[in-house]
Amino acid sequence: MKKIVGALFAALIINCGLAHADVITGALTGDNNLYMWTGSAWQEISTNWQSPVTETFTVTSPTDNVYFAVTNNAGTLSSNLKDQNPAGFLASFTDTTTNGTFYQNGSSTLLSNTSNFEVSKNPVLDYGYFLANVNPNSSLYKWTTPTSEGVNGSGVWGNIPSENSSADWIWTKNDSGDYYTEDNFAVFEVNLGVTNTGSRDRLLTPEPTTLLLFAFAGALIVLLRKRLGFAR
Repeated sequence: MKKIVGALFAALIINCGLAHADVITGALTGDNNLYMWTGSAWQEISTNWQSPVTETFTVTSPTDNVYFAVTNNAGTLSSNLKDQNPAGFLASFTDTTTNGTFYQNGSSTLLSNTSNFEVSKNPVLDYGYFLANVNPNSSLYKWTTPTSEGVNGSGVWGNIPSENSSADWIWTKNDSGDYYTEDNFAVFEVNLGVTNTGSRDRLLTPEPTTLLLFAFAGALIVLLRKRLGFAR
């Protein structure tokens, strides 16, 4: 009986260490239209590149990826002409959980850059607009390292006050020089995973699954005590 009780409490301790969720806030800017992958479809979240949109993410592991798509529908629409208006994606993520840090850089802040982000051209496109909700986990996407157009405040965009001044405007390598359908649609991937060490060292409020496990363990212990006649 003591071994059973001990195993239950060991499971509870492990679950309390792992069952946590860091809260991440992101200031996101896309020139011009910004979309976010919801897990089943692309959802447009902004149409104004001069005003960043704020999104909140709940992260539970070191491998939580998020995806964004940007279309730039400015310039001349012609398959025979080149659009010289550059496009870009700008992002600032913050782990707002106490002592929370990102797996990628060990910091509580993760900015758009050429080291932690990847970019791909959408496999189904037509002059910068979605033709289908292609899952970004599909092998059709070809992920590469993005190119920086300069930090916030440089380039053609000027300063975006709500964004971190050290965040990079990132895009594909052929920005402002490729054909319209090639140059004006890009999908971005970033891992918002949190570090295991930082998460497990924090005193966190139990999630519903943890509370249910506590209740189940308590009921099981009471039942076993009655059936086995366990006494002090």
